[in-house]
Amino acid sequence: MERGPLSGLTMEELLRLPLDIFRYSYGRVTVQDFTHILSLFDAFWKYKGDPTVENPHVFMKSGLHSNGYINCLEVLKFCNLCEIFALLSARALRRVYSGPVDWVVGPGNSAINFIHDLAKFLQAEVHAFTEKDADGRPILWNRFTIPEGKKVLIANEVMTTSDGSTYEAKWGVRRGNVLPVTFIPYALVLAHRSKDFFLDDGTPVVPVFHFDIENFVSDSCPYCKVGSEAIKAKIPRENWERLIKSSRA
Repeated sequence: MERGPLSGLTMEELLRLPLDIFRYSYGRVTVQDFTHILSLFDAFWKYKGDPTVENPHVFMKSGLHSNGYINCLEVLKFCNLCEIFALLSARALRRVYSGPVDWVVGPGNSAINFIHDLAKFLQAEVHAFTEKDADGRPILWNRFTIPEGKKVLIANEVMTTSDGSTYEAKWGVRRGNVLPVTFIPYALVLAHRSKDFFLDDGTPVVPVFHFDIENFVSDSCPYCKVGSEAIKAKIPRENWERLIKSSRA
């Protein structure tokens, strides 16, 4: 991976990093930079080495199994870092789309801070979010009404599959808004860890940082085949600690 200007910074230096230097020039922020930051804040896990019975792997909300996990919330909860990555994301969108963005909408809950800051840098009027149904899908659109003709961007902090939370949020807005919704022709994702570069409805995805992380159906999971335990990444908290510890062993 290409080394960028943030890869050598400590956690303390990152938390003091001002947004203003990114408004002008700070070099190209790379996937290695972003991985370094995620790792410092224990927000990135990747299976180390070949599958073994000793080390667990991840069972995703989608039902898929995976050899990696990105927990952007652990970075985006810090105000300066959330602003910095929202600015970089706005620039990524503007490289492919120069039209108006009136609303920025994402799935609750982890993406809410990110889409708020993203909306500011895109000079949008409103940021809003979908809510989760009883099954945990972010498809409920009950609090807001988008006026007809407003241009809506769907954005997310992480994308794993074409039919996951990014698509579900868009589907929920389309279904739940009382007026027809005009979406801009892209979806924006900060951490893209998917093989899919389109949502289920064909919308192209603009990734800010792309990661080569594998997903598997349980019947063909190479980690399950050797006896590796599939665990949820964040619930309970001890699971995440297990994963991080296994990657450092």
